[in-house]
Amino acid sequence: MDTDMRTRRILQIVFFVVGAALLTIADYEIKQWALRSLQGKPAVDVLPGVFRFSYVENRGAAFGIFQGKSLILGIFSVIVGLLIAYLYFKVTPEPKNWLLELSLLLIFAGAAGNQIDRLRQGFVVDMFEFYWFTFPVFNFADTLITIGAILFGLSAILRPKALDQLFEGRKKDTQTEPAGQDIAIGQDNTAGQNIAVDQDNTTGQDEKDNENG
Repeated sequence: MDTDMRTRRILQIVFFVVGAALLTIADYEIKQWALRSLQGKPAVDVLPGVFRFSYVENRGAAFGIFQGKSLILGIFSVIVGLLIAYLYFKVTPEPKNWLLELSLLLIFAGAAGNQIDRLRQGFVVDMFEFYWFTFPVFNFADTLITIGAILFGLSAILRPKALDQLFEGRKKDTQTEPAGQDIAIGQDNTAGQNIAVDQDNTTGQDEKDNENG
């Protein structure tokens, strides 16, 4: 790894660690504010008829799905977080891959924020509610996950080669096998040709010896 690539890799790591930490802290502080200011109180209208702050204890996943499955969701969140971090560091640290890196960072930070809530208190605090149409109450971490998923999809559309990096190890393994088989076949063919040549030479030499005899 050359000096330039090493520097970019360091910056990539710093971006992930600092970015994830700041977003997770922001999510934590927003939830603490909701606990202090909204718990046990009526909803607070921000845009009357459209949007309000409403305290909800969510014992499911994002947007209130899978209620009562905290243990399963906790284990699943840890696995997803580790997978996202692994995929993030498989991305080549180049400026053109910024969208993919940002999408993975947002998903990781959102998953981490909700998982911290589950570990601390057994539920996730939600507080944002659009109520001019039916929509689940959500939080800042859910927003990060949603935006991250959208950016990931955009990255797949705008720059599909960036996603190839996430699975390049699998492709290399697949491509290596036929190559090895071709080499083996080539060696077998060469060995067979050498044997045939040796047999022809031996036959020719025997005929000459018979004529001389």
